[in-house]
Amino acid sequence: MQDLGRRWGHCAKQAGRALTSSVHCVGDGAEWIDRQRREVFGDQGSYLGDFFHVSEYLAAAAPRCRPNACDPWRKTQHKRLKRGARQLTIQELADHLEPPELAEDQAPVRSAHRYLSNRTE
Repeated sequence: MQDLGRRWGHCAKQAGRALTSSVHCVGDGAEWIDRQRREVFGDQGSYLGDFFHVSEYLAAAAPRCRPNACDPWRKTQHKRLKRGARQLTIQELADHLEPPELAEDQAPVRSAHRYLSNRTE
């Protein structure tokens, strides 16, 4: 992974990155990507989880949260996230968490809740 981070830094330099540049990184929310961003770009780098991956988690959770209105529920959560109200979405998911004894692969709400809760920045 560190080799990838070094390559990332070299690519940014070749693209014209200067000591005062800001670098905005987008990824799927994987911790190793954000760790590499911090190591390579330090305070110059910011990181944003891409909306597609968040949407996948919400789509999987929707049938448990609003069985008869999955699409409107998901769209409401999208709007909340886009306006920066992620805590409302996290709380909405928390209100519908599956029981802890349910296997991970059968707990899409828990997965979505964990994904968003671990990426509040």
